[in-house]
Amino acid sequence: MSGRPAVNTVILFDLDDTLYPEADYVRSGHRAIAQTLASRTGNPTDSVYAALRYDYCKFGRAGLFDRIVAAYGLPSSLVKELVRTYRLHTPQLSLDPRVRDLLTDLRKQHKIAVVTDGDANMQKEKVQALGLAGLVDLVVYCWELDARKPDPGAFLHATEVLGGKPETAIIIGDDPTHDVEAALKMETACIRVRAHRFAEIESLTRPALYTEIASVLDSRAAIDRVGDMRG
Repeated sequence: MSGRPAVNTVILFDLDDTLYPEADYVRSGHRAIAQTLASRTGNPTDSVYAALRYDYCKFGRAGLFDRIVAAYGLPSSLVKELVRTYRLHTPQLSLDPRVRDLLTDLRKQHKIAVVTDGDANMQKEKVQALGLAGLVDLVVYCWELDARKPDPGAFLHATEVLGGKPETAIIIGDDPTHDVEAALKMETACIRVRAHRFAEIESLTRPALYTEIASVLDSRAAIDRVGDMRG
């Protein structure tokens, strides 16, 4: 007998690097920073953006704003303004139409939630820019519940609100710690998306019901696999 998930199974999606590539958000934030610096220096925005992206790609995120401010001879006090600009900017993001179709199709049979970690104001801007609110049944911001991943509290909250049970829910996310360990603590199934930043990192601790996919677009078949595992 097939163990395919019953109708109204709660599917709990992570956001960053699961439903969209977080690198898109970073680029959008860098564009906002470049505009601020261009207005201060008189340099073309594209030139500043290129310099910012080069530094980021070569030296990484840590200390990026300090380095770019110093490179343009601006006061270090400007760094705090740049941090605010990055966090509060309206991101230029778009959801892959195939992901939109995936969520629409899954929602015909299941309850769908997005459970996202990070500064709630930043995450809300992302959700709005991606147009996710109308595609899912619920969006939960972990930091608003004081349940930062891998604390499973936000996942449990979403499951309860949507009328599900932990033992029949499924977490879908990319992070081998935040998402996979949350599923382990929650004692629920996990579909790991092996993509983007953490693609090469193994999930050393896994829940009993665990499977991996190369893209969130493979979620339909993976959800069926989990159902078959549950028997």
